[in-house]
Amino acid sequence: QRKELAASLAKLKDELTKSTVEILNPEAPVWQKRDAASERRILLQNAAKMAQSRLETAKAQAAGALEVHIGTAEKRLEKVAAHEMGQLQFLDEAMDELSPALTRRLDQALQEKIQELHQAG
Repeated sequence: QRKELAASLAKLKDELTKSTVEILNPEAPVWQKRDAASERRILLQNAAKMAQSRLETAKAQAAGALEVHIGTAEKRLEKVAAHEMGQLQFLDEAMDELSPALTRRLDQALQEKIQELHQAG
């Protein structure tokens, strides 16, 4: 594709150079200069259309590639989020199981401290 573009640009350059030489030729008749100028205008218009088309193609390709990257990133984030949610659920369940035991131990430790204070006081 790049070789094709390079060949196309080289051909365009040659044709523009040829028309420029014809336009600048002091011995050329006016009609020939006018025809060369008209041909040059058409060449430039076609080159502009080709460039616009290639730009649109490049934009579409870039947008497609970007969508693929975004989709991949979203899938990765979903996997990470699902894993983290699983971890949080595990921790919640563990806390639910540990909570009564911790409460009993804290109550027991508090009762022991209260008894120590009563005995010391």
